[in-house]
Amino acid sequence: MRNLRKLLMLLRRMVGQYLVVSQVILVFELYCINYFVFTRRCLFLVPK
Repeated sequence: MRNLRKLLMLLRRMVGQYLVVSQVILVFELYCINYFVFTRRCLFLVPK
């Protein structure tokens, strides 16, 4: 029973870390997309 509880705690910690990592990746992807779109828009606006 104690081992099961320890396993559940470990699983919960892993899930928590995974959620944090996925949130960070999501924010990073959004930032990259916004940056890419913004730089492309600037390149289009600037006359060559």
